Parts: sequence; structure tokens; C-alpha cells
Amino acid sequence: MLRARRERGLSEIVGFILILASIVIAVALYLTFGIPAQGREGEITHMDQVKDRFVELKINLDSLWSNRQCGTAIGTSFPLGTQGGATTGSFSIIPILAPAKTSATLALNQRAEYITISQDSYLMVDTGGVNETGIITTPVTLTFNTTPRYFFINITCPELLQKHGIHVQPTTGNAWEAWVNLTPVYTYSRRFNITNMTGIDWYKITGFKEWNESRWNRTDLTVSTWDGGIPVMQDMIVTTNATYPGNYIVDLMNPAYGISSDLGATLGPSTITASRSDGFIRGNFLTNYSYWPTTTSQSWTMGSLEYKAQNEYWIQQTYYYQLGGVFLEQDDGNIVKVPPAITFSQTATGIPVVRINEILLSGSGVIEGSSPVQVTSSVSDITDTRMATGNNTRSVNVSVRALSTNAAAMWLQVFNTSAAGAGFPTSRYTSGTAGIESFINISPDRKVYGVQLSLNKVTVNAAIQSAAPSVGG
Repeated sequence: MLRARRERGLSEIVGFILILASIVIAVALYLTFGIPAQGREGEITHMDQVKDRFVELKINLDSLWSNRQCGTAIGTSFPLGTQGGATTGSFSIIPILAPAKTSATLALNQRAEYITISQDSYLMVDTGGVNETGIITTPVTLTFNTTPRYFFINITCPELLQKHGIHVQPTTGNAWEAWVNLTPVYTYSRRFNITNMTGIDWYKITGFKEWNESRWNRTDLTVSTWDGGIPVMQDMIVTTNATYPGNYIVDLMNPAYGISSDLGATLGPSTITASRSDGFIRGNFLTNYSYWPTTTSQSWTMGSLEYKAQNEYWIQQTYYYQLGGVFLEQDDGNIVKVPPAITFSQTATGIPVVRINEILLSGSGVIEGSSPVQVTSSVSDITDTRMATGNNTRSVNVSVRALSTNAAAMWLQVFNTSAAGAGFPTSRYTSGTAGIESFINISPDRKVYGVQLSLNKVTVNAAIQSAAPSVGG
């Protein structure tokens, strides 16, 4: 009987140990597989939330600068960690049975990446413009790089009794032409001389003589123009009673003369020839441009707002906002989530259109941890590059110097995808990468201005600071 009692006690102990072992095995399995699965799910959800916050930041900043709202501040909250609360398993109230909470680093302007824009464009040089002058002796060839503000012909002549002038026309073709003349004005009269008899026969005519006579009256400054071989005006008087040594000026860009729309460069430089009618006339020209062909190359630090997560169960990811785009950086490469503010398109006639908005962040700072962080941003300045409208560029080159070959490959993809999406023939651009630098050069024909470029720089003041946790953060 004693032996039977001892056996029953032993079986209860063994049963308890087996139950305990089952619990330990279940907990171990949960810790090994359940918690990582829940942690992975929570970190994926968290990183999606981070991406959404970056997209929100991008939309808010685009709204500010596109509406020219300088000085208006916006705030965007970023949760640095999952706080371990992204999972809601039945054991999450027990710390050891909940996924480990993660942390992250939010850094402002800690990526040393640069953009360089080189262009050969019509740029406004100053408010007074650029003058180009010359003397018209033998035929003179003038190249209009862009439509001038005015085109003066200045003439004088010591011989005012005959017509003398300066002739202006395209070097090739006869689309239009103009004469600026000193034109004499004569008074024409008809005279008669009659010889009568004397005495009672005085009424009898014995002789009759008639002749015509012209008498110089004055000399006027006149303009005559033709458009497509059709006369627009003939000897239109600009100034009367010209004298010598007086100098007289005509602005052929005056719309009244009917050729101002032909004087300029629409698709490229236009060449005209100015010549004088003879050796008596003396002339020179003066033309003034608001815009001047200028080659520039400028580099800027693109700046960035960067969220670098320290994930425990999911792959390491870094989201960052840069140049108006949202990007994702991982070990296996960089991905464009929202394209940057560089867009390509074409006109109906196939002219490449390039728009570059350089959205640059100012300020600096780094915050690390798992608490919410507030990012405050405001547009401080918008600077538009003053360029001629229409076809204003011969070539534009955009290059980005990134932090890694992965980032450089991503930028090359951005350039190529944008060019292909715009329908650019491959003959109009070249692109490539060398190490950590990528570029695209758009140049249909270096001889003509065949690109429409608009370029502006948007400066955004940004600051990061810790924020109190918010409900639903």
C-alpha cells in the first residue's frame, strides 16, 4: 500500500512538469515565431506611416511654393519608433511577450549630395539690357540672338538733294525688308511765257513757250517696308526738314513699321544685312537686348530630411525628402516613391520643355530616439531665373552627385524615365553615370535655341524638435 501511494504522487509531479514544459515550449515558439511576425508586421505598418508623412510633407511644401506663400509655416509629426504598440496580441501586456520597440534617427541636411545645372540660355543680364553697336559702311551682317528691345538706324548725309538710305533685310530670303531714307521733297510747277503784239493788236499772241520746273522744298526722314514682297508702307515720314550735319534715328522695332515681329530669333539666331545706297549716306546701328546668350553652371547642396529606422524585425530602411521628391534607401538599392520636381514634356511641335524647381532645405539638426518629432517648415524665398520666354535654351545639363552608386543609379533612372515619358527621341538627349554622379544633357541642336527651360530656386526653412506624443500618432 505504501508503494501505491508513492506512485500516485510521482505521476502528479510528472504531469505538472509536462504541463509546465508545454507552456514553456508554447512560449518559446511564440517568442521565436509569433513575436518576430508581429514585430515585422508592426514595423512594415510603421514604415508605411513614415512614407505617408513624407508624402504629406511634400504635398504641403508644394502647395506653399506653388502658391507663392512665403512665411507660412506648416508642421508635420514623425513618430520615431513603433513604441511596441503596433501589435495588439493577447500577450502584449506582458513586456517579454511583446515585440521590442524600435527607434529611429531624423536628420535634417545630413546628406552631402549636390545638384549642378549647366545651361546655354537667354538670360536677362540687367534692367538696362545689353547694347550692340556698329557702323554701316560696306554691307554689315548682324546676328540677332534674341528679339531686341529696340533696333535703331542712325543716318546723316551731307547731300540732301537726292534720295539716300540704309537698306535692311534678311541675309537669306526675302521675307521682309526695310529702307530708312533721307528723301528730298520737290515742288513741281508749270510755267508759260507769252509774247503779244503792241498797239491795237496787243491781244494777238506772237509767241508761246511752256516748260516744267522743279524746286527743292525740303528733305524728310522716311521709312519704307515690305513684308513677303507686299508693300507695308511707302516713304512714311518720320521727321521733316532734315538738315546736315543733323543725325536722324528710326527704331525698326516700332510696330508701326510692320516688321517688328520679323526682327528677332524665335527658333534660333537670325542674321540680317544692313547696307547703304551709296557713299554719301552715313549710318550706324544700335540694338539693345533684355536677354543675352549666357552660359552658366551652378551647384547647390540639395539638402534633405532623412528618417533612418532601426528596425528589429524588418529590413533597414531610410526614407528621405529631397528636391521635392520622396525616396527610399535600402541595402539592395534606392527607390523613387514620389518623383522630384524635375519634369520634362514636349510642345505640340516637338520642342523639349524642361522645368526644374530646386526645392532646397535650409537648417540642420539630428534627433534620435523613439518619441514623436515635429518638423516645422516654411518657404522663405522663391527666385525665378529670368529667362526669355519660348525657345530660350540651346542645351541644359543636370547632374547629381549622390552618396552612393545605388543613389546615382536611382537618379539616372529618374532622368531616363522622365525623358522617355515625355517622348524625347534619344537623339535629343544623352545620359549616363560615372561612379556616384549621374547626368542628363538635353541638346537637340547646339546651333539653335531649341529647348524651353524654366528654372527657379525655392528655399525652405526647416527645423526639427521633440514633440509630445499625440493620440493616434
